[in-house]
Amino acid sequence: MRMAPQREEQRLPIEPVQPPNGQTFINDQVWFTDYDGFRVVFLCGIALYHFLVDDVVMLRFVASTLRLDRHATQLEIAMGFGHCVRSQARWERLYRARGIEGLKDGKRTGRRRALDDAKRTILVSWFEQGLSNREMARRFGVDESCVRRELSQLDLKRPETGSLLPSEETEPEGAEDLGNDQDEKSDSRESEERGAPVPAGTADLDPLHRVLDRELARQGLLDDAVPFFADGEHLPRVGVLLAVPLLVATGALSVFQRIYGSLGPAFYGLRSSVVCLFLTALLRIHRAENLKEYSPSDLGRVMGLDRMPEVKTLRRKLRRLAAAKSGEELMRGLAELRVTEDQGRLGYLYLDGHVREYHGKHPLGKAHVTGRRISASAATDTWLNDAAGDPLLVVTSELNAGLTKMLPKVLAEVRGLVEQGRRVTVVFDRGGYSPKLFAKLKREGFDIITYRKGTPDPVLREEFEEVQVKVDGKQEIWEIHDKPEVPIGVRKRATKEKEAEPWLYMRQVSRTKKDGGVTQVLTTRKNLDAVVVLQRMFSRWRQENYFKYMKAEFALDALAEYGVEELPEDADRPNPERKKLEKERKKVKARLAKLLAELGDEVEQNHESRRRTVRGLKIATADLRMEIASATAELEDLTSRIAQCPARVKADDLRQLPRDRRLVVDAVKMLAYQVEADLHRMLFGRYARADDEGRTLLQAIFQSSADIEVGSEELRVTIARQSSPHRTRVLGELCEELNKLQVKFPGSELRLVLAAEEPEHATI
Repeated sequence: MRMAPQREEQRLPIEPVQPPNGQTFINDQVWFTDYDGFRVVFLCGIALYHFLVDDVVMLRFVASTLRLDRHATQLEIAMGFGHCVRSQARWERLYRARGIEGLKDGKRTGRRRALDDAKRTILVSWFEQGLSNREMARRFGVDESCVRRELSQLDLKRPETGSLLPSEETEPEGAEDLGNDQDEKSDSRESEERGAPVPAGTADLDPLHRVLDRELARQGLLDDAVPFFADGEHLPRVGVLLAVPLLVATGALSVFQRIYGSLGPAFYGLRSSVVCLFLTALLRIHRAENLKEYSPSDLGRVMGLDRMPEVKTLRRKLRRLAAAKSGEELMRGLAELRVTEDQGRLGYLYLDGHVREYHGKHPLGKAHVTGRRISASAATDTWLNDAAGDPLLVVTSELNAGLTKMLPKVLAEVRGLVEQGRRVTVVFDRGGYSPKLFAKLKREGFDIITYRKGTPDPVLREEFEEVQVKVDGKQEIWEIHDKPEVPIGVRKRATKEKEAEPWLYMRQVSRTKKDGGVTQVLTTRKNLDAVVVLQRMFSRWRQENYFKYMKAEFALDALAEYGVEELPEDADRPNPERKKLEKERKKVKARLAKLLAELGDEVEQNHESRRRTVRGLKIATADLRMEIASATAELEDLTSRIAQCPARVKADDLRQLPRDRRLVVDAVKMLAYQVEADLHRMLFGRYARADDEGRTLLQAIFQSSADIEVGSEELRVTIARQSSPHRTRVLGELCEELNKLQVKFPGSELRLVLAAEEPEHATI
């Protein structure tokens, strides 16, 4: 490995260093970060180079050696460090010929440096569009003489007549003021022709043809294309912009910015990529691959771009985000943002695992798929939802760990979200049943509501009381029994001197079912009404409904990427050999029980007239007793072998699905669901059938066409009328409510103003 020549104050760290947030990725293995005037370049997490940011020679040396050592391509290095590919190739050529001496600048002549080829291309385009020399110089940040010199070298001359300025070489005295007036008139004329003012930060004048901005991004001079909208009528799917005010109001984009910083020089930067993923999720474009089914230019108009990123581009952006390994931090940041808005969301929390079935060729751990009632290769995530059923957080697990193992990990994340000393009530199903875990959670400040597992605690029928309960607007009669304390689990078994000591005493609320059975719910909450305890437990189906809705509408189970990754070295799993032996022992025990039952029947049905002695009975059942003896010996052998077989072994032969890209995609889909849920809640009181048809109405609005009008300070979006006048009226009221937020479209200075098209009037 080549090592850069170091100054005395530049010391290469010996131990591997993890870069702080704000790193810039060159590719999946190489990135760098700047701090305190220094730049540190990392290779696979190990600091490779350390130099001053303003040391031009060192920058050229590092760029050349990264390429010559094949750690990155010329394009990746140029985009990462912010120079052009031609400069990269020239530095490599000079370094191979003369070493580091060849990278030093020669003696300057004093003449201003000319524009590079990329800027010359932009200059020609601006000249053809009629921009003045002064305006072009302002946009490039150079002197006007530089622009004149470049135009002269390109043999570009302005006409002597017309509204354009004459050539500066023949400009008469006092023409400077006239030139300013001419520039303003020219710019205003161009603005009228385009129908929209040119926003700051773009080199293009045509919002539907962003070739110059793309060239700037290719040369490493643009981090993210600013939205540049054009007026248009009946543009498809622009109705999805109804969700943008709430997206901006939540502050979620700032979380992405804080965690990931930047995606490096690109036309589609971090903000554009996140907004693209968010809007496509609401439009039910489930995967990046589905973008090929839509017109890129039509979708681009929604975002203020000439084209929506295509499949390979969006995949590359997701790969760059996943390479940062910050998926869990992103989930935590979005959850903190959601909780900051309303701490009441943490009053009751629902936890459950969601299984994503895997149909690929790689060996993954198996999990029980409830819908199909089979055990299949899958990946399990643990979801945390608030009292309303809206998602807050998702935590991935290794090898489909059960809820009892994931509960402490998830609740550790919850503890960082709630105020100090506040108790949180956690609701989950029988998958998390563990008396030992219950006692631990209670000590840590969590209350529990869950179903009782195992044989129900017997309760006399006459002890139940009838209670009138309102469920979904209807009155029902529930038969309820409330027992203040019941022992849960046994920590120490009973002896002659001492009674059994349970793990915990919990409150038990029972309710009869229509089939005559009894549902029993356990809780540590003493201050809740029994009906409230049962309602909170039964409301856990909101989380199941969320999974069902997300699978159908947002393709929650779709793979975010192909391939697998290695498990941690200390990962283990249940021993498959032991599992086989236990399964075989279960069969032998069942066979032995059947044989003993047959022997019992022979004894019961024996008549003394036939067999008067036990000896006679034994002789008659000799074959049956031999089978029993064989089964007993086999059972003892299996029990001995199981005892010698370890319960868990290393999971060297298994793999897991990559986590970080999945977490990023889940975070965006979760954000889209939250915004849609907030819009749905805004429909109540405005739309009579909001509970049954609210989300259907929102989906129809998202897919609606709209007109776009661009002003100097606002972006006006008029969404097409809906299928009926009352739906159009509701849309208008939603737009008025959202306009009160006074938000600007992400990345621009235009205030987003929403409106609904006037409904048609009936004619006679």
